[in-house]
Amino acid sequence: MKIGMINDLPMITSLNYLFSGLETIVEKHETFRRPPEYLHASDVRRAEMTEELILKSDIIVGTMDEMMLRTRERVGKHVPYVWFPFANVTRSFTDMRHNHKYFKSTDVIVCHCEAEVEITRKFFTNARLRYVPFIYDDSTFHPLEEAARQAVKTEMGFGADAKILLYVGRIAIEKNLQTVLKIFSVVHNLIPDVHLVVVGKAFELPFMEFGVFPVNLKGTLTKVYRTLGIPEEKIHFLDNKGPAELRNFYAAADAVFNLTLNHDENFGLAQVEAMGCGTPVVGTNWGGLKDTIIDGETGYKVSTFASSALGVKVDWWEGAHKLVSLLKAKESERLRFRRRSQEHAHGKFSFNPFSQAVQSILAETMELKEGGSEPLELTPFAREFFGVCVPLLGNLPSYRLSAHTYDLYRQLIAPYTGPTQEGPADADGHLSPAQTLCLANPVVMNDDGSVSVDDLIYPFRLPLPDAHRETVRATLAAMREEPIIKVERLTGLYLSGHPAAIDALSWMLDAGLILKTLAGDGSVTLRDVGMKMSTPLYAVQRINPMAVDAVVVG
Repeated sequence: MKIGMINDLPMITSLNYLFSGLETIVEKHETFRRPPEYLHASDVRRAEMTEELILKSDIIVGTMDEMMLRTRERVGKHVPYVWFPFANVTRSFTDMRHNHKYFKSTDVIVCHCEAEVEITRKFFTNARLRYVPFIYDDSTFHPLEEAARQAVKTEMGFGADAKILLYVGRIAIEKNLQTVLKIFSVVHNLIPDVHLVVVGKAFELPFMEFGVFPVNLKGTLTKVYRTLGIPEEKIHFLDNKGPAELRNFYAAADAVFNLTLNHDENFGLAQVEAMGCGTPVVGTNWGGLKDTIIDGETGYKVSTFASSALGVKVDWWEGAHKLVSLLKAKESERLRFRRRSQEHAHGKFSFNPFSQAVQSILAETMELKEGGSEPLELTPFAREFFGVCVPLLGNLPSYRLSAHTYDLYRQLIAPYTGPTQEGPADADGHLSPAQTLCLANPVVMNDDGSVSVDDLIYPFRLPLPDAHRETVRATLAAMREEPIIKVERLTGLYLSGHPAAIDALSWMLDAGLILKTLAGDGSVTLRDVGMKMSTPLYAVQRINPMAVDAVVVG
């Protein structure tokens, strides 16, 4: 088999692992690459180098490369292309917006989580899709014996009884560390000597799809934990660590906690590395984490919900209960979690299962490459999405152009979200008196009849419908005092004079102002939460890009 390799993109750790694995797999085959000078050559010379690669290859494997696609079309040799989109799927399918016309039904799109497979099916009717998770380095990330684990904790300056909650990864608004801190403000009063360790660098990465630009995220997070009254000695922000040192942090931790809503989260390498070290994970039921975490076995998932108006919401009440449950687990239960986590990571995300999956794709592609090859066909959803959600520099963000573009976003992102297996945090079904509701995010009531949502990722303003305005305002006022409340208490005590209270609550559920949540096991109470989850914390300034010429920071 003759394989042309294309991987000219800048690499991050997870991609390095994957391409290193690919290099090992294709060693047994004859492989070709474009010369190093390709990156600095003229377009004419690049086309010549790419044509040479295509003409001597049976299969092309790699990242998105428009030059390769256009050249393949020009020379008429439709060598099958095994494409790794790398989180392009949930970023508006940017690479496919114009390049889909060069793809063929004999090409393979390799998705890294089941949600990506489902989303890609929304766009193409005849695409060949395969699910292949990323891999982790199991030679580095493996468990330590208990004595060695305790020694590492001591070296880090933690006592034998200390509980370590760990986050590893980029610090960006979509990683949702702000909610991690809010939940930790509840947990640290319930768990003696618990510490939150954050390993990673802060990046002021904008959430371009909704036009959210952080300007001092590390400062914002510091303000959050100080405002919430978390003692300084409980929070540890550390820079990036090398693999060996990172392994020690994973092994020493009692749990990894990640409430990510990052739209690139099609795997979650840190979580898998942690499980490889025997450390359970509490993470959002989101993207790749939906596949990598086994609820109740390698940790716990936390429900997410794609609302009709206010973006994606996380069931923080469920998250608090599951985190406390894990940290308070008996020794036998803790050992079961650690053992199962390591078994799961090694069995599913190490090199061998990855190699088997890739080799199967290559063999299948070789068998089918002589068959009929048709142009990739867009679905009606894809045609509408590409035609309406157009990212234009200087224009409003593509998903805020209208209610319709937001609805298309909701359809796009819905497969990334979901309730946990234990119970729903969605808006479907009827409200029973015993149902527990939680405030999704703090809100500020505006004089114009709208509310502003105190959410760094989705800081939206929402007009309230006339029919429900007073009931919604009364509900939000009540949930400022009681951010967790049962329907029967809310309607009986606070909404007794509102005859259409259930209809208003249903509207609030659908919009994403409130969530249906699990009742919990009693390990966290309303008294423990107080008003911490209903108090606005952020300062968000809105700028009309069409009305300003420049923005000066500082």
